[in-house]
Amino acid sequence: MILADQARWPEWSGFDSVEVLRSSERAALRLITSGEARVRELIRLDAGGRRFAYRHLEGLPVRYYAGDVTLRPNSNGTTIVWCAQIEPLYLGTAAIVDVLRRVIEEAIDGLAGTADTHWRKTGFSARCAP
Repeated sequence: MILADQARWPEWSGFDSVEVLRSSERAALRLITSGEARVRELIRLDAGGRRFAYRHLEGLPVRYYAGDVTLRPNSNGTTIVWCAQIEPLYLGTAAIVDVLRRVIEEAIDGLAGTADTHWRKTGFSARCAP
């Protein structure tokens, strides 16, 4: 349930803070703070805690940004699959795509490290897909 625990995201994601503003059983509105950026997202988590989806609402210079994180058990442990769709607000502003790619890569590394530590204790290990 590492993806569901919003309070622990700053431990591995690279974000300064993550605050849940409103929530229901399967969805929430969260506020992410990272440096000067304050980003609101709508998030959804599946019942098993292995799939996490998010959609940007405000705070970044994007027309559209949504992502999906899936933890897939395999014979060597777990594969982390993080897919994102990003459409910059203005044509020719690919810099935001590069920034978000780096943010996602840092979060994947942090998630894999945290999951490996957590799952080693329970007999699993995490492996991140290239």
